[in-house]
Amino acid sequence: MKRQPTEWTFRGRMWLASLLLTSLLPIRPASAQVPQLIRYQGQAVDSQGVPLEGPYTLTFRLYDAATAGMKLWEEQQTNISLSKGHFSVLLGQVTPLTSMDWSKSCWLSIQVGTQPELSPRQQFTSVPLALRAGTAEQVVDISARLRHSASQSLAHDTDTPLVFDIEEFDTAGLHSTVTNTSRLVAPTAGKYFIWCVVQFVYNGTGWRRIFFRLNGADNIGSCSVPAISGEVTSISHGIHYRLGAGDYVEVISKQTSGGALDVMMSGVSTPLCGMVKLQ
Repeated sequence: MKRQPTEWTFRGRMWLASLLLTSLLPIRPASAQVPQLIRYQGQAVDSQGVPLEGPYTLTFRLYDAATAGMKLWEEQQTNISLSKGHFSVLLGQVTPLTSMDWSKSCWLSIQVGTQPELSPRQQFTSVPLALRAGTAEQVVDISARLRHSASQSLAHDTDTPLVFDIEEFDTAGLHSTVTNTSRLVAPTAGKYFIWCVVQFVYNGTGWRRIFFRLNGADNIGSCSVPAISGEVTSISHGIHYRLGAGDYVEVISKQTSGGALDVMMSGVSTPLCGMVKLQ
């Protein structure tokens, strides 16, 4: 029997903004017409921290302010399947997003069934910019999405590159499963969106950190969170960054539990990383 939660939240609570950046991806065909569909992925747990299961009705709204403000867009999606709390939807498939002005800030709210809207709202930032960059006659798909087939052990307080041995897709040779398997390489210069999803095994001690390292040297974007007692610690993170041809990026992970700790392999949901050229 499906539980009716008294509260919905994303596991880790404080990573809503980071999760938004990594899981809102524009769906774009190779044509001049820019679609108004955005992939939204997340994980939800109830007020006791238990991942939700089964179908739920979700209502998504966009506002022009972080609180109160004017509602700009709304759609309701029914029978959204949740497995271990994970869900994935396409925003805009019920109510078109064509009326949205992406040059202005907006905030997303989510409502589960008849429960109150989640708080705080989540600000749309870099991803909708990709929807505005659709003036070219043809869009060349330069992108890759990677995962790993086993858990990876991290030593205490040590920067460790995560490796990836499965390519769900790689349209332009951004990655190799034979050599330098931690690297995503930009084949051409431009602005890229780089993202990752990492889960650490149960351990409530210390902090967990991921960051993107450029060309084996520079940290170009990091996210650190405290471990959560009794739960896996999940981090989703992404950045929008200009890369030169041949530049490479790695996902670096670090933990301070006091001993060795694994980055989990959980089906097709973690660890994940990817990169897509926006322009």
